[in-house]
Amino acid sequence: MLAISIQETAVFQNAAETKAMLYQYGGFVVVCFVIYFIGLFWYRRKETNEEKQRLEMVNYIYDVEKTLFSAYRTEDYAVRALEKIGEMTTAEAVFLKIFDLADEGKLYLWCREGKRRKELTAALEENSFFKDSFLEERKSLIWYGTKDQKAEDKKIGRMIRTTLLSGVMAAKIEDVSGKLIGVLGAVNMKEYWKTPVLLENVTLSFSMFYNNMRSFKIIKEMGENDLLTGLLNRNSYQKRIQEYPKQYKKSLACIYADANGLHELNNSQGHEAGDKMLQCVAGLLQKNFGIADTYRIGGDEFVAFDMDSPKKEILDKIKEIDKELERHGYHISVGVQWEQQITSMDDLVREAEQQMYGAKRSYYEQMGRDRRVRN
Repeated sequence: MLAISIQETAVFQNAAETKAMLYQYGGFVVVCFVIYFIGLFWYRRKETNEEKQRLEMVNYIYDVEKTLFSAYRTEDYAVRALEKIGEMTTAEAVFLKIFDLADEGKLYLWCREGKRRKELTAALEENSFFKDSFLEERKSLIWYGTKDQKAEDKKIGRMIRTTLLSGVMAAKIEDVSGKLIGVLGAVNMKEYWKTPVLLENVTLSFSMFYNNMRSFKIIKEMGENDLLTGLLNRNSYQKRIQEYPKQYKKSLACIYADANGLHELNNSQGHEAGDKMLQCVAGLLQKNFGIADTYRIGGDEFVAFDMDSPKKEILDKIKEIDKELERHGYHISVGVQWEQQITSMDDLVREAEQQMYGAKRSYYEQMGRDRRVRN
């Protein structure tokens, strides 16, 4: 049996170094784990924040879209949608400017401070630079007046400085064909935004709002207006007739008119000739008694109301209408009931109608006598 003995000092002469290396390695592993877990925590936190931001963005878009769903009927909902954008963008005011409507330049405005509303409204209504800026290829813009902004943004800045706007974020609103119909904008934001993504993400909702508003307006007009003459129709007449006693101060007159010879004109010259006659009568009644108080209630029957005018003035208007119609070869029978104290609107209209029938009988009796004389 062979035994070898080695001195203890020889065996453990590098133990301290080995121990130090193990400690260093262990420390390195611990540091790596710490860095890994810190990185993992930072990544997860970043991912969570991004997810939270995406969720907030989705909720924001959904809230705006949901609010705008009924805005075509009530303008208050459009302003509420602008308020949600204002809260998200930290803006002093948010506006929607519509260009492509009959009332061109219609402005919806939400303002954080009521005392500045009038000034901001004036600033936004008087300047056309939003429309001019978006007639080009530009889809959106953001301006804070910083030195590093592009040349075209500085040009916009020069226009903006003439107003109360110290910062602007705006996005183009288009219809389904890509035509510019309006601009959505936020002004004087407290927070600095690098891009106008908050507005870009809701432009589709406002485009849908515009389309719904147009469709609703057309349907409403079809329900309230006569398509041939443009006058208010019988539906509007029945809705509004009971409002007149609350509106007049001194007197109220009902003018009941009937186009003479419409049936005969349709038979002899066709319905196009009859339509021209009705349009001529409607135009003169509207001119003298106003679009808001003149109605076509039947095929050849019209009703108009006149508040607080002397009876003689109304009769003079009727005479002028008769003269103008006669130049076109048309005739109407008219009844006028003028009262200072209204007890019943039905009675007022009925009396005017009876007078119209009396005038119509007289007209046809005169026509009969004229025919007999000619024969």
